[in-house]
Amino acid sequence: MIHKQNDYILRKEVCMCRNYVKLIHIGLVMFFVPAILSAHWYWYWDDFPVGSGEIDCGFAVSNAHPDDKQNQGGYIMAGVYDGNDLYLVRMQPYSGTLDTFWAKSPLIENHEATSIKPTKTFFEPLQNSWIPGYIITGFRYTPRDIFLLRTYLNGNPISGWPKWYAEGRGNSVQNTSDNGSILVGLYPNPDTTWGKRGDDWYILKTNNAGVPQWTTIFGDRKDDVAWEVQQCAEGGYIVVGTLREPTDTTDTFIYIMYLTQSGQIIWRSRYSIPGGREQGHSVQQLPDSGFIVAGTVHARTGSSKQFLWRTTSYGGTRWTREYTPAGHDSASGWSVKVNRAGNYVVAGDTRQITSLYVDTDIFLTETNSSGTLVNSTVYHASVDSCWQGAI
Repeated sequence: MIHKQNDYILRKEVCMCRNYVKLIHIGLVMFFVPAILSAHWYWYWDDFPVGSGEIDCGFAVSNAHPDDKQNQGGYIMAGVYDGNDLYLVRMQPYSGTLDTFWAKSPLIENHEATSIKPTKTFFEPLQNSWIPGYIITGFRYTPRDIFLLRTYLNGNPISGWPKWYAEGRGNSVQNTSDNGSILVGLYPNPDTTWGKRGDDWYILKTNNAGVPQWTTIFGDRKDDVAWEVQQCAEGGYIVVGTLREPTDTTDTFIYIMYLTQSGQIIWRSRYSIPGGREQGHSVQQLPDSGFIVAGTVHARTGSSKQFLWRTTSYGGTRWTREYTPAGHDSASGWSVKVNRAGNYVVAGDTRQITSLYVDTDIFLTETNSSGTLVNSTVYHASVDSCWQGAI
């Protein structure tokens, strides 16, 4: 949660001719009363020096590090500068206007960030303490490698970073209880059985210095991708993503996997509808050690619905729910969080097909612990885009 309220900040990818990045902050001060969620503020720039006619996108956003005493509160965002360079923007807390503490553009050339989290960067013996900072993953453009980057609180890279690993793309990174990191993403499999190279899940655990401790590559050599990883209360890891049916070229299903701290797979579970296309994007562990999974279910007609899957602690299904706002053709779920009331908040997008174009908006839903819809809102943005998360 952000500050002392049940607030969420969404990240939005905007790609257009004169590009800018826009963040939408959904104010949930009245979240527990039966009222429509309201857009509290939004912020964008087109005069900030993050590009000159090239594609500038904000792909990853997080709460700022709580140990940042110089610039307290607010958020940090990572994205793409001038089409292919990584940048960081450190934003102040919202207080009527949203300003920046600092920006690094470009921070590293030829890299794109997809996930950023507060972390402990390294141990300083003279201070007898861990130095706070940020951990970032994504991919390098050329060659197409997964990377990890640790920075100080001011955004400057730690000496010796970034580190590069296998070919592919990192989608999610988490600091681990041993002050290392775990990331998930995709790895291009060289098998061309299906006429082209497919992708597999890629899971990498490193120590604090970025040295790999174990790696898991998993999939059916088709278009498989791991989207998010979380460390569980008992120390293991839960990963969610999408797998494609091994004997079919179109059907996909949601897949979750639980691994020990040493990378041993304990159990796996899937959700699928015969003839459907399901995608798993986000997962959170619940107080009873079960899990809530958010994603998207697609129909053969081309429409889709935002999807929630509630599981037991071993991946068994308790219930599933689907949501689409009235008057819209499709919806998706990209991120799920649990608020103080124990309800589930899902961030995604929704599309309304008009006579001229397909309009993409924010779709934010809140459900109770049984999946019953408590509240929802659609926020219309001024440009078509893809909303892919909340913190």
